[in-house]
Amino acid sequence: MREDPDTEIPADAELVARIQGGDARAFAALFDVYFEALVRFAYYMLGSRDAAKDVVQDVFVRVWERPEALDPRRPVKQYLYAAVRNRVLDERKREGVRARYQAAMLASVDGDPDALGTPSPENAILSTATVQAAMERLPERRREAVRLR
Repeated sequence: MREDPDTEIPADAELVARIQGGDARAFAALFDVYFEALVRFAYYMLGSRDAAKDVVQDVFVRVWERPEALDPRRPVKQYLYAAVRNRVLDERKREGVRARYQAAMLASVDGDPDALGTPSPENAILSTATVQAAMERLPERRREAVRLR
């Protein structure tokens, strides 16, 4: 929390300029003003206070690391709420992917050979003899880069 509760929070444009200049006190003031409200907002969408805190902390870390993302002509509050909402949506997507992967892995352990689904079009293409032959002609580092991609 703020050390001096009587300290006035500067206008958004001034606050953003100070944060973009590396002013840790301005960043701390921004954090103190919005953290709890953003956690409540994220909690409403996620249903977990810990997950909500993680999301909001990630947003603030990003603001500190990339202050140029803040636009001094837009309200900081608007940016923060949009960033938290987008981060929550990303988290939900990741959770869905994790859940599908875990279900597929459990099914494959239970003996269902099709549990991991049909091969993706990319994997089907990579399994053809023509592509395999072309891959073998590539230098090792490029071959590894293509496989990783």
